[in-house]
Amino acid sequence: MSERKTHELLRVLVSGDIVAVQPADASGSLVDTLSVDLQSCDVRVTQAPKFGSGAVEVLALVGVFTFRAGTVLAAVTKAEKVAELYGQPVYRILGTQLFTPKAKFDAGEQRLLGYLRDALNPVGAGRNLFFAYQLDLTLNAQALSDVLASPVTSAKSVASRADKRFFWNRIMAAPIMDAGGDVFILPMIVGSVAQLADVQATAHGKSVTLCISLIARRALDRAGTRHWRRGADTQGYVANFVETEQLVTLDGGRVVASYVQVKG
Repeated sequence: MSERKTHELLRVLVSGDIVAVQPADASGSLVDTLSVDLQSCDVRVTQAPKFGSGAVEVLALVGVFTFRAGTVLAAVTKAEKVAELYGQPVYRILGTQLFTPKAKFDAGEQRLLGYLRDALNPVGAGRNLFFAYQLDLTLNAQALSDVLASPVTSAKSVASRADKRFFWNRIMAAPIMDAGGDVFILPMIVGSVAQLADVQATAHGKSVTLCISLIARRALDRAGTRHWRRGADTQGYVANFVETEQLVTLDGGRVVASYVQVKG
């Protein structure tokens, strides 16, 4: 059973209120195409001819958010590499773009749209958003090992097997995933990713080179500032739950040690 590989670079073509998305490396006369109608809120995956000129490239899709006036599609336009885990690059988001419908938003929805912009603004509330293309950042080392050990879960796309607790764009991604577009979506985390490479150390009398990584994953449910979020809700979610994982790798990544702490 082959893995559903997530598309790494996308091309977006806008025609009126229709936004179509294709993988940038698509080949053939007909390719997988994600279509989002910003007016009717219809999301579907079809086969369509490969885009010609006029399409713009984006790095990833965050998802969609539906207002009364229509649907907004959010995409990542700029990112920087901050680490490499299990041989896969990890990126911090530096730029985003919202594709909005032509319909007029009322004052209340304009305010909500402003909140959405700020939530995805890398210098606003959307700072410290991270993603990787073929690696699920929501899973710690043990969870990732369990997923890859099963033929059933290892064949799923990265978004389909993500830990929902830390899948920060889960709600915005849901309409696209429900339409069968899971390979167009990447699970993103809010928190931090830091790495020290080429650390020289001694183990059992031998010189070794280590790579030390620190990952913090903030839970989606019951998030908020300490002033506004306390205790647990009726579903058992605690305020500001964070999983912190320290990874130490050596021998070129063949040996991985993971230490996980949780707090909330």
